Amino acid sequence: MHEMGLAQAILDTALDIAGDRRVRRVAVSAGEQQAVSAESLSFSFELIADGTNATGAVLDVRTVPGARLLVDEVEVGGDNPEVLRRADAEVVEAPHEHSHELGELPVHPAWL
Repeated sequence: MHEMGLAQAILDTALDIAGDRRVRRVAVSAGEQQAVSAESLSFSFELIADGTNATGAVLDVRTVPGARLLVDEVEVGGDNPEVLRRADAEVVEAPHEHSHELGELPVHPAWL
């Protein structure tokens, strides 16, 4: 299930964007060529986020044309949430022409 690796990459990106603030929601655009199950990706994200500043955060997945996986928004804060965006929040690059590689994804130590 490659959703687990993608969920880890999304979490890492979201936590980087959020800094030390609590993550409430993460909105991502998943290219249809990623062939991800939004349900599996959300489930994986929930498992991986447990025990981090993103515990209990909601993952909103929007399917779009292409192969990229982007973190569009990270909602942080408590009573007065703030939505953060970062222009370079690409989690998985689109494959290069004539390539079937999606790029390297981080491996979570718990998977070893």
